[in-house]
Amino acid sequence: IDKYNWKFEFANDAEDASVKYSVKYGTEVLMQIEAAAAGTLTATAIENSLGSKDGGPQDIFNSGAVYFQVMNIAMVGGFKDFQAFYEEGSALDEEDENYYQNEADVWNKYLVMYAYFVKEKKKFADVEFYVNTYSDDYDTYTEVAPRLVLSDGSKQTIEEFFTTGFEDLIAEIQSYQTEYGK
Repeated sequence: IDKYNWKFEFANDAEDASVKYSVKYGTEVLMQIEAAAAGTLTATAIENSLGSKDGGPQDIFNSGAVYFQVMNIAMVGGFKDFQAFYEEGSALDEEDENYYQNEADVWNKYLVMYAYFVKEKKKFADVEFYVNTYSDDYDTYTEVAPRLVLSDGSKQTIEEFFTTGFEDLIAEIQSYQTEYGK
């Protein structure tokens, strides 16, 4: 539609599987999401894993990677040891009062992730996972969520990072209007 382009790609063979979704305006990426996994991805291996009492993703996958991009900002990450990640995560007790913190610890132990400016190819933050609790009008929710650890050591949620950036941009535009609008 006009210069907008939506694209969905999926590929797989006996060792690799990937999915990519993107929205562009001309050649400019507005949003892009990619995920890839490697392992033994044959029908037989999948069937054996699903048919086994103790079977699961750890029997099929040995690595994975993710990529998220919104305009010029991207986050990329991958697992150091998928099998250990899966086993340690599966062993967590959901009834434990520290369940969400323990889950965040597992994600931080096995997933290496960072954020960068795409056009400049410049890393600006590591990504870590933390326990986020929030409420709406009806309930309180707890989840494990990503946040940025900036080069000065400060930490910001993704939402705070974008909100702060847009507030700064709006303030700058308003100062130009005040200064040059006279």
